[in-house]
Amino acid sequence: MNSTDRLRHCVIPTLLFLAASGAVSAQLDPQEFAKATRLVEELRALTRKIEAVSPGTRIDVPEPRHDTEGKYLSPYRADGTLTEWAQKSIGGAVGAALGHAAGDQLGKLATKELARKVPGGAVIGGLFGRKAKKALQETAAVKALGGWDYLKATSDLSFDSTMELAVYLHANHSGADPNFAHALGATMSVYPRLRGNYKRAIERAYGPEIVERAELAAEQRGPLSLGGVNATFASSGSGKSNTTEAVGQGAFLSAAVEANSLQLSGGAGREAEGLAPLGREPPPQVPTVQIDAKRHFKMKARLLNRSSRVVVPGFRVGFVVRDSVTASVAAGYQLGGTHTSGARSKTAVELAGVNNETLQEITDVLYADFLAELADTGREVITMDQLRETQRWADLDPTPAGVASPYVKEAKWLQDRVLTVYSPAELPLWWEHGNQMGDKSAFALNNWKVMTAISHELDAVVLVPTYLLSFAELQSSGNKRGMFAGYGSGRASTGATPNMCVLENETKMWVLHAKNRIAGDMGQIHAHRRIVAGDFGAEMITLDERDNDNASRAALLGLAQATGNQGIFAAAGASRSEQTLAVRTNPAYFTAYSLAALRGVNAVYVEAVKQHAPR
Repeated sequence: MNSTDRLRHCVIPTLLFLAASGAVSAQLDPQEFAKATRLVEELRALTRKIEAVSPGTRIDVPEPRHDTEGKYLSPYRADGTLTEWAQKSIGGAVGAALGHAAGDQLGKLATKELARKVPGGAVIGGLFGRKAKKALQETAAVKALGGWDYLKATSDLSFDSTMELAVYLHANHSGADPNFAHALGATMSVYPRLRGNYKRAIERAYGPEIVERAELAAEQRGPLSLGGVNATFASSGSGKSNTTEAVGQGAFLSAAVEANSLQLSGGAGREAEGLAPLGREPPPQVPTVQIDAKRHFKMKARLLNRSSRVVVPGFRVGFVVRDSVTASVAAGYQLGGTHTSGARSKTAVELAGVNNETLQEITDVLYADFLAELADTGREVITMDQLRETQRWADLDPTPAGVASPYVKEAKWLQDRVLTVYSPAELPLWWEHGNQMGDKSAFALNNWKVMTAISHELDAVVLVPTYLLSFAELQSSGNKRGMFAGYGSGRASTGATPNMCVLENETKMWVLHAKNRIAGDMGQIHAHRRIVAGDFGAEMITLDERDNDNASRAALLGLAQATGNQGIFAAAGASRSEQTLAVRTNPAYFTAYSLAALRGVNAVYVEAVKQHAPR
């Protein structure tokens, strides 16, 4: 048996076992340094821009907790020196036990061995390739450094949020420590959420107005020189310095943690509500979206021709403020009896930069437009004063406590979707029975009876338009089930794109006319296809990422494939990943594009009224 065979048969299983057990050394992936370096230089450049337009500008620096009870530990002590865990993360233990040459040989051999025995093994990890390398640094860093007890024992400052931690580090250490980017990279390996929040925290600390002013002034002056960029870690080319190579050698010796649990990089919750809007003014002139009514809508409203009078006692505009999508592949079998693991992915996305006042304003403008367009058809539109004087108007059952808007609906039947619904200022918000967006059951017939009586008393056709608008298109690879569902790649993927969309099914106009007080005839005009209006000047921000694609799981997969032990393979569990995104926009832009889409729906509703002229 030659030396290579001895390495393959003796050392590789040992390395896999060590990876699965977490008994490995700590190190920081050079890509983490690159990300941190880019962030640091970008924020230093922003600081220079702000100083150029507003000399002496300072930000409020959060006061740290002088204990370790906060959720996020500082990589610096109170005296300004680096903590032991930060130094350990930066320095690592590259090739400490085996030497650089042996580490490099074993790393290549481990990758080659997995590529040979595991389908797709060449890309499984820093034990084995790029994919697990990212997971290692994000999910195994704490255990590799010695666990939370060690991190806390070697720290003396902490914070309750990554936003506070980011501002504190930027204000106190960015300009003072020449190795600050390395310290930030070490911290991001422990708290991956800091990666997404660092820049946002600094911009928020300065304020969106001064940041925008500084950026505009810089554009007019031309690009500022960044200076001092660490080319070793900022470069994305194929060339590497000796430092990068040294860190790369023995990269497979990173730590590993639990194989089955999702590794959380921060719980964002509804944090998108706190994001500042994009500073873009003035809004563009957006033409009304032209909608093919025959393709997107179903018409069941012949009773519109029963009267020359119409009344609009209800008007609802719903906005999706949070949405989600999932994809999954069940475990299955490939030809030859090879078992494949399942996979699951979820993407949640939230709207940011738009407040209740903006959404209420959109509703009021759309309502006024609708009434004006109805009047232009030649129909007599019943006024609110006339409506209030009817005998049954006072019997209407609005939303609880008479609150008109915003009405919030957490729609689990629409896959973890949250809606806010608004009614015009002069109208209460109420729902007919069985409307899935509403608060009335299928047997709550009171409001239908009230509308029936009002229609008969006024001899008018009742029109109740409803609109549902979303800010994002969601993508999913689908949900696959069955014995052979996992055949092939066994991958599940989800995503989101900022696009204004009028949603199907719940975008509709309820139509009612009663020939007597007891029973009224109903019809509706409803969208049965989604209408995508397009981009509306928004940006996508990652709030949170998590997965279970860690080293332990990769090691178990490799052992299962190599040994044929499906029990171990099953223990590795399905691949899972989740992300939370925010779509941040400017209120004026959102208003302009929303009205363009919703006015297109108005045009369909009004055209139906025109087509069914009174007899």
